[in-house]
Amino acid sequence: MYEFFGFDPKTLSNEELFDKHLALVVKKVLAARTGKVDAANQLQMMIAAIEFERRERIFNERIGSVVLSSSPVVIETEIDLREPEPTEEQPKITKGTARPIRRAVRTSKPVIPSSE
Repeated sequence: MYEFFGFDPKTLSNEELFDKHLALVVKKVLAARTGKVDAANQLQMMIAAIEFERRERIFNERIGSVVLSSSPVVIETEIDLREPEPTEEQPKITKGTARPIRRAVRTSKPVIPSSE
């Protein structure tokens, strides 16, 4: 999946991911200080791959199973394979049959609420 030879974050455990992340950050800082831009870029891509893998694992552990179980995945291949919709006609609410909007009465004098 990644272009790094021999490096796949999916094969590492959570603790190994954490340790590898710290080690790569230290190496990246050293490479950036010494002016090795290509090495710093490569290390940054590896760090991004580790962070993505950690985020994906956290999502799957905490809320991924709940989200996936609550919403079934439906893949439509052809539109013609859809089940026909029920033929019962329900009254459609049009603008005329909707609840009318009551407009405020405009007067030339200010309206003062009565204090009864």
